[in-house]
Amino acid sequence: MSSPLWWGDWRPTLTPHTGNLQPTDLIECTMMSGGIPTNTVITGQQIIDGAGGGGAVGYYAMYQDNISQPLGAVNVGQPVKFRTMDFSNGVTVNADTEITIANTGIYNLQFSFQFQNIDVQEHDVTVWLRKNGTDVDGSSGFVAVVASHGGGPGHVIASWNYLLDAVGGDFYELMWSATSLDVTMEYYPAGSPPPATASAIFTVTQQAGIIAGTGMTALNGLSADVQTISTGNTGTDFNVVSSGTDHQFNLPTASATTRGALSTTDWSAFNGKQAALVSGTNIKTVNGNSLLGSGNVNIGPKLLGWSGGLGTTTSGTAITVCHSLLIPANTLSLNNILQVQFRMFRQSGNVGQLYGRIYFNTSNSLTGATLFNTTFTMNGGSTQYLGLVERNFSYNGTNLTSYSNTAFSDYTTGVALNVAFNYTVNNYILFTMQAQNVADVGNINLFKVFAYV
Repeated sequence: MSSPLWWGDWRPTLTPHTGNLQPTDLIECTMMSGGIPTNTVITGQQIIDGAGGGGAVGYYAMYQDNISQPLGAVNVGQPVKFRTMDFSNGVTVNADTEITIANTGIYNLQFSFQFQNIDVQEHDVTVWLRKNGTDVDGSSGFVAVVASHGGGPGHVIASWNYLLDAVGGDFYELMWSATSLDVTMEYYPAGSPPPATASAIFTVTQQAGIIAGTGMTALNGLSADVQTISTGNTGTDFNVVSSGTDHQFNLPTASATTRGALSTTDWSAFNGKQAALVSGTNIKTVNGNSLLGSGNVNIGPKLLGWSGGLGTTTSGTAITVCHSLLIPANTLSLNNILQVQFRMFRQSGNVGQLYGRIYFNTSNSLTGATLFNTTFTMNGGSTQYLGLVERNFSYNGTNLTSYSNTAFSDYTTGVALNVAFNYTVNNYILFTMQAQNVADVGNINLFKVFAYV
């Protein structure tokens, strides 16, 4: 084993220790036993263990006050002032009285107060702990300060400790009161031989928790000892904003451009949505066919227009448009069918014949119109007051084709008849009536047009 090094005063026979302390170092030191100094050897590891394991030190502070502190009133609590800092790490005094602990942990608070009594009677002093402005139940203690004697004031030192379970930012105050204003917390200047006496002293040492210099040193880039978490709703997506000592968790309200939480209004709207469609339950069928799914449901011919009322009456013997109907461009296409029905009506008179005709035109006018070259006739002087006419036209993309026959019904034979029809433009069907005799008035009181497309 190598010779031990000397830690402390220089010894000519030993080499002084220099550099960082290592666990394997052998250190010679002086131990006191019964008032007699004895040299002994310890290891560097023993010193490291005694210092807190690895050299990490807890948070601590020592403050005192070098001014006498009188009471303002009898039996009224007053905080003790500490206006001089000896050393501090994570523990500070604010406003002279608030012992503020910056980091969460378990701490020991020890105090020592020098009381003086100039009265010839003893007086009681009460000391207690206040946390964050609220007195701590069960923390008070009573001390009797002896009366003045031998021509001088009475003295006593009160001292005990509190074990604090502190959260970062908590502050504590040491409070006191007395039964007489003759009792003061007294400062004494240096004498001979004693040094000065502080009126009040406290020490705080950390006992447990995250020891200074160990554990996590930063959170999301913030290194403050005490940090907070708050909530917000800014931004266009969930985000955390860390600034100063605060970490704000933002969850915005969802919208068309923002990903976030659903508002109560939107939730109500979504909750009131259409239930799942069930064919025949909350959505009807058409001719037994379900409307659910993709594709087309064939529901028969398309009704282009109809009327069950009277149109324009004939005037004299002129051809009169009683009803007309627009067929929009691109309604028909190759191999479609156009079905036309109208009912001729003898509105008044029964002298001569009434003539019904169908015209096609690209405007709602007889000018330039093309006649479907069949005339439907109701004779006068008899019982012919109504006549229902029907024609079905096939379409080859160029011409509408039916047959030339004066029969009202389609259920007969006749010569094929074509009418040019350009489906890419708007077209009108013109239903007309004409009276042979001015004494008669004709009209059309019903029409309907279907397209099979």
